[in-house]
Amino acid sequence: MDPKSIENKFNQIKFGLNKSLPGKASQNKMAPAARRSKIKSRFFQRGSILILLYPDNNELCTVFIKRTIDNTPHSGQISFPGGRFEAGDKSLKETALREAQEEIGVLASEVEIIGRLTPLHVDVSNIDVTPYVGVSGKKPVFKPDPGEVDFIIEVKISELFNDDIIQNKIIVIDDYKVEAPGYNIRNYYIWGATAMILSEFLDIMGTAP
Repeated sequence: MDPKSIENKFNQIKFGLNKSLPGKASQNKMAPAARRSKIKSRFFQRGSILILLYPDNNELCTVFIKRTIDNTPHSGQISFPGGRFEAGDKSLKETALREAQEEIGVLASEVEIIGRLTPLHVDVSNIDVTPYVGVSGKKPVFKPDPGEVDFIIEVKISELFNDDIIQNKIIVIDDYKVEAPGYNIRNYYIWGATAMILSEFLDIMGTAP
């Protein structure tokens, strides 16, 4: 993609993000069945994630991470870079940029935030997550943190509009079965909060001029 085409594409997405967001109607299309009956706790933390967009070989791309296996609620799952708001963060936007820099090595100075999606409460970790969309004019040099990230998964946005990747699976967590719609991308299954966030983002992309 030439610089002008990149700029035009980013402006189209920014336009879509600044309209009325589809919100929960989009998110709930990818909500696990067990989630629909849960009541949000009065006491929760806040956090944010980054949907990073960048050009690569004439394609608009984004990046997911596969988290390392540990004892955290999202151990081993595929997600966007992100995490909890910390005392030193000036805003949730800064949280998203800081986490992306820590987890995948993308400098905050290389990313322009062009908008945000509808906040989403993540039950398993009791966090209200605000998704931000950021853009980079060139493909970043990724440096995943081995302590948090097993590996990164680069995906063309065009791949995400293939209806064949939308599936429904039974996920087993601590001997508890969860029916979860999601996106199967090269045998990596994206479900839960990440799939719900991705659903709203794709709906916005689909209505961009």
